[in-house]
Amino acid sequence: MKFKVGDKIRMVKKYDAAKEGTIGEVVGFDKESDLYAVKFNTRDINDSGHDCGGILKAWDGLWIPEDHMEFIRGSSVSPIMRFESQQQLEESLAEWQSRLLLSDWLIMVKLVNPEELVKDGKQAGGFNNHVDTLMSSEISIADGEFPDSITKICAE
Repeated sequence: MKFKVGDKIRMVKKYDAAKEGTIGEVVGFDKESDLYAVKFNTRDINDSGHDCGGILKAWDGLWIPEDHMEFIRGSSVSPIMRFESQQQLEESLAEWQSRLLLSDWLIMVKLVNPEELVKDGKQAGGFNNHVDTLMSSEISIADGEFPDSITKICAE
């Protein structure tokens, strides 16, 4: 068994109503079928889920084979205070887009030097330049600590 209950996963290929890239959480495992019960946001699976044989109380889950999903690293319970890599940032973005029902938005993120996030002499943990009508957003996040700063900012 590769995954355990509570693991956050991303679909690496489509299966049933879960499209590639959809984020979910493992909530159970069926030894007979070798399938995982995965809970998804019902909007992400177009309300076509099921209760996975009673494992879920709502109709927002699917039985998924192991080779159709990957573990999302950095999906721990504690928030990410500083992104270590562009990949970690993108994985966090995918998870939060799913949680916030923004899967249909095009959001681009990039790690930048803290010096690039100084505007009008003030430091910021990140900037978000967005255009609501285009449903897109570009987010810049500092990849290190600000000099002379004592305030911790949750990067996530």
